[in-house]
Order: sequence, then C-alpha cells, then structure tokens
Amino acid sequence: TVGALLTRLFRDQGALAMSTDIDREGVEFGKALQLVNIMKDFHKDWQEGRCFWPGVPFPNGKASAPPAWEPLERSFEVMKGQFAHYAAAAWSYVKKIDSKRQDLRFFCEFPLRMAEATLAKASEDPAWLRTGGTFKVNRLEMAQILEMIS
Repeated sequence: TVGALLTRLFRDQGALAMSTDIDREGVEFGKALQLVNIMKDFHKDWQEGRCFWPGVPFPNGKASAPPAWEPLERSFEVMKGQFAHYAAAAWSYVKKIDSKRQDLRFFCEFPLRMAEATLAKASEDPAWLRTGGTFKVNRLEMAQILEMIS
C-alpha cells in the first residue's frame, strides 16, 4: 500500500512517469521497508500472539514460548533473500524519481538506507533471534547515513 500510494502521489506531482515497472517497483519499495519492520518486531509480535514469518508456526496464544531456533534462522535467511529482491527494485524506483525532486528522492532513500543498515545489524549477530533482543541503528550510524545522502 505504501509504495502504491507514494507512486500515485509522485505521479500527481510530475516526479514519476507512467510505467508498469514503476508501479511494481513502488510496491516492492514498500514491501522492502515492511519486511524489515516485520523482522525487527518478531519477538514483540510473537508475545502479542501473532507471527508473520514464513515457515514459523503461529504462537499458541499471547506470551507463548518462542519457537525453536532452527525455523527462525531458516525463515530469517529466506526473508533476507526477499529483502534483497525488493531492495533491488526499490533502488531502481528511487532512481526513477525526477532528479530535480531531491526532496522526494531523499524521502525514499533515507528509509531504504535505514532498512538496509537495520538488516545488516540483525545479520551481524543473530543471537537476537534467541534472546528476544532488538537491533537498531544508533544515532551515529543514522548521522552517517544522512551524510551519505546529502
């Protein structure tokens, strides 16, 4: 929904051309961001009785014991592969935004770079899968991303 909505808004502003490729890439841009949120929120979602990870069974109810490590690790690898696919389309989408509209490019590039950095942190030490910890980009890393874009 996010990618489709942004595509419509950007077209209305003359910043994107009409193209089925752009429509698909816009949707995949939104999916890339959502996928990282789903991964990041796994333990919170699990404790609230929901699970959106492929190959991981639904919890038996709120505050269920987390699933075994192996299905989580396999699912995490699958989702990283999905993210790589979505991110490739997302970067293509960002590059198709009118170069005169740096504001719109920044609006899309910043969260995409944050998602990549967040997933990289999650991949560095997957112990969070077992422990329920979180992985976040710190302020210094965020400043470096902002500097990279500027």
